[in-house]
Amino acid sequence: MVFVVDNTLSMTAQVGGVSNFERARSLLKAEAKAMDNDDRMMVLPFLELPAENGGRTVNRPLAPGPVLTTAINELRQGYGRGEPLSVLREAKELIADSDTLNREIYILSDFQSTTFERFNSQAIAEEIKEFGENVAVYAVDLSSRDLRSAAPRRGYFRSSGPSGDSTKVCGEVVNFSREKFDIKISLMIDGVKEAQQMYSLKSEERWPFEFDVTFSDMGFHKVAVLLEGDDIPGDNSLNLSFFSSPQLEVLLVNGRPSSVSP
Repeated sequence: MVFVVDNTLSMTAQVGGVSNFERARSLLKAEAKAMDNDDRMMVLPFLELPAENGGRTVNRPLAPGPVLTTAINELRQGYGRGEPLSVLREAKELIADSDTLNREIYILSDFQSTTFERFNSQAIAEEIKEFGENVAVYAVDLSSRDLRSAAPRRGYFRSSGPSGDSTKVCGEVVNFSREKFDIKISLMIDGVKEAQQMYSLKSEERWPFEFDVTFSDMGFHKVAVLLEGDDIPGDNSLNLSFFSSPQLEVLLVNGRPSSVSP
């Protein structure tokens, strides 16, 4: 058995007081407990973490016992979006080397578009099809239909006004969940709330935002766009920095020197 486990940030969402990641871990423990002596298990996380932070601990087929139990307990989450397609390809290569008759691949995930948005669903389906008829593939959806997940993204500054003397904080807010819901985003400058906006986003909708900002003091400023109203707080802060330079008067002379008087 090869378990491909989603250990991305979205798996912190809770259903009935238990996070989806812990539900995935409980499933792994139950499968490990039910294994026969001839069975072997491998666990491949979406995100590869350093070993000291709970990185890949099951890098080979393990028999039931304390080594496998410890490996499952040490599995940790990360903050990236993961590489599900490359992990599926790795699972295919690993299981192809097995000489057992029963070969199974389990995909444990909440299947949030936060992780899967970069991958074409057809490409993943084709990858699974290539496993062949002798490999059983199971997708275990750990999500909750009413899970609300959104985030501010792609932040940048844009100068505006006739002489570029005003500044805007721009970006987009994305609803990664399967349901429509309302969110609030706030603009914070040096820890002080300056403005806020409300959005009602449809499922997987993206919507641009912009705030007019004014920096009264010269120097560096901490700018943050904070989102409220969803179930996954870990990705609700978009942090930027801005350097406000002093105003300089510039005289631009565009002429053609000549020794002949006009």
